[in-house]
Amino acid sequence: KHLVPRWFSEGVSVYEEWSTGPLPGRHIPLSVFQAIKEKKFLPIAELDRGFIHPTYEAQVIVSYMEAGLICEYIGKRWGQQGLRDMLDQYGAGKDTAGAVEAALKLSPDQFDKDFAGYVEEQLGSPVTVLDTWRKEQKSAHEALQGEKWEDAVTKADRAINLFPDYVDEGSAYLVKAKAEAELKRRDDAIATLLEYRRRGGHDPDGLIKLANWLEEAERPKESLDVLEDVLMVAPLRAEVHQALGDRLLAAGRAAEAVVEYKALLAMNPHDLAEAHFRLAKAYFAAEDRSRCREQLLYALEIAPNYREAQQLLLEIVR
Repeated sequence: KHLVPRWFSEGVSVYEEWSTGPLPGRHIPLSVFQAIKEKKFLPIAELDRGFIHPTYEAQVIVSYMEAGLICEYIGKRWGQQGLRDMLDQYGAGKDTAGAVEAALKLSPDQFDKDFAGYVEEQLGSPVTVLDTWRKEQKSAHEALQGEKWEDAVTKADRAINLFPDYVDEGSAYLVKAKAEAELKRRDDAIATLLEYRRRGGHDPDGLIKLANWLEEAERPKESLDVLEDVLMVAPLRAEVHQALGDRLLAAGRAAEAVVEYKALLAMNPHDLAEAHFRLAKAYFAAEDRSRCREQLLYALEIAPNYREAQQLLLEIVR
C-alpha cells in the first residue's frame, strides 16, 4: 500500500543481498565501521532520517548498512515471520515505533539496546582495532610497492589477523597473495586467494588470477567455479567469457560453452576469427554440425588461411 518506510525497504534488500546474492556474505564499507566506533547509528524509529536528510558525507551508505543489519537481526531473532509481521503493521498504517511494538513486542528503546548488543557481538572486534588495522594495512601496501615481499606477507598477515573479514578494496589478502606469488610460493598464494573468496572477496583481477593458477595446478573444477563467480561481478570482460567457455568445453559442457562464446562474440573481440572458431568447436561438441559449419565459414571469411578452421570444416564435410 506504499506505506513501507525507506529504511525497511532498503534494509530488506541489503539483507537479501548478503544472504542469497551471487556472492553471499556481508560487504560493509570502512565508513560504516567508523560510524559504529563514533556511535553514529540512528535509533530505529529515526532511521529514515539517515536516507532522506543526511547530516554527514557517508550517512546514506551507513544507513543502508544499519538497515541491513537491523533486518538481519530481526531475521535471526524472530525469523522470517518477524519481517513479515513488520510489513503487515506498516500496511495497517503504523509508523516504525508502532510496528516494532506490535510485531516484535518490544519498545523501540529496548529494540535499540538489544540491537546495539548484536552489533557489538557481530562487529565489535574490528571496530575496536580499526586504527591499528589501518596502520598494518598501509604498512603492507608500502612493503608491496617497495617489492619487499617477505615484509609484505608478514604485515598483510597482521592486518588479516586483526580484521579477517575485510575483503573489499585494498584487501590484505590480495597483498599477501601477490607477495607469495613473487616468492614462488604458488600453493600459499592459491590458499590465500581461496580464503579471500570464501569470505566474499570479489576483486575480478584477483579471482581471474586464482582461476588461472588453479587451472595450472590441474584443479579444473575449482577454476571453473571461480570463473563463474567472476561473471557475477565483471560480466563485460571478454577474457572471462573466453576462459569460461574454454573450461566448460574441456569439462564436456558444450551447451554452456556455446553461451559463453556467443557472449564473447557479442563483445566484438580483437580476434574475431578465433572467436568464431571457438564457437564452432562448441557447436561441434554439441553435435550441431550446421551451426558449426556456419561459424567456421565466418572464421574463414575473416582469415582464409586459418588452418585449424580449415581442418575442422573438412572433417564436417567428410
